[in-house]
Order: sequence, then C-alpha cells, then structure tokens
Amino acid sequence: MDNQPALEVTPSRPIRFTNPDDELPFFYANNTQLQLSNWDLQVDFGMIKGASETEMLVRKQVRIVMSLQHAKAFLGLVTKTLAAYEEKMGEIRYEP
Repeated sequence: MDNQPALEVTPSRPIRFTNPDDELPFFYANNTQLQLSNWDLQVDFGMIKGASETEMLVRKQVRIVMSLQHAKAFLGLVTKTLAAYEEKMGEIRYEP
C-alpha cells in the first residue's frame, strides 16, 4: 500500500440527492468480501447467519461495484469520517 494521502473530494457546486419514493433500501452488514480488477472494486456486504467450528454461514445482502478512482475517494472520506468520530468519542476498538 502506498503512503500517498487520501484524495480530498470537494464538489464544485452543491449536490442535491434524490431517490425514488423518498426511501432507500436498508442493509445491515457484518461481513465484507472484496474483489479487485484492473478497472474496479467489487464489494459484497453480507450478514453472518451462523458459525461452527469448521465454517461460517454468510448471507450476501448487496454488491457494490465502483471504479478504482471512486474507491480511493471513498476510502479518503471513510478515513476522515472515522478519524473525526474517534477524535470526539475515543478510539474504536477492533478485535478480529
């Protein structure tokens, strides 16, 4: 992984979001799988339904595919957002 700073994306004009019927689908995910090609990143979000000593059962909920440029901009936004949260609320602890 390179040490370049994450991209800062600032729109040149206000963005107005619209969606059909004023409602977006909602998915909960506690499992994520990534696949990478030369052109884009595929992210499968799933929910763990059960686990045993030998396997884990995951129900895939939704797949998002984005360009590598968009993925890098998204990474920068997530990194910045989580850093601001931790600054205010304290470190988010992660134990795999």
